Amino acid sequence: MKKKITPTPWLPFVALFFVFGCSTDAPSPSQDISQLQGNYNTNGLLDPSCVFISDPSQLPSLQITKQVDDTYRVVRTDYIPTKSTNTLENVKVRITPDTTFILHEDKQIGKLFMSTFPDFNSQKPRDITAPRLFITYMDPVTQKFLSYSGYRK
Repeated sequence: MKKKITPTPWLPFVALFFVFGCSTDAPSPSQDISQLQGNYNTNGLLDPSCVFISDPSQLPSLQITKQVDDTYRVVRTDYIPTKSTNTLENVKVRITPDTTFILHEDKQIGKLFMSTFPDFNSQKPRDITAPRLFITYMDPVTQKFLSYSGYRK
């Protein structure tokens, strides 16, 4: 004997809830090109080379400033063993719907996208959602190397 299944009147509402209420938690990235400009922080989770730095004020930082000619200047500051900076000029961007690609001499050297991750730099560790940045650049002529993984303040 087959049992007849009768639909319940609230079933369409439950289906709508799951379609619209359970959408992805990933934040929508901004297409605003000015999003690249700013100050960036890191932590041992985002950059494993920093895992043994216990003082957040000693972690490397990155500053990106927009120049008059619509290019960007990238400056990484390290504090250990002594304070030093590494600068990259003439950086450009290419924006797609979900990522801002970072270019130098028309080659991709990094990307900026929205991400949720733990922030261990605050007094109370918590998850934050912020623009997350990856840059890796190696100049074959001068052997200049700049790498950074972090998030915008």
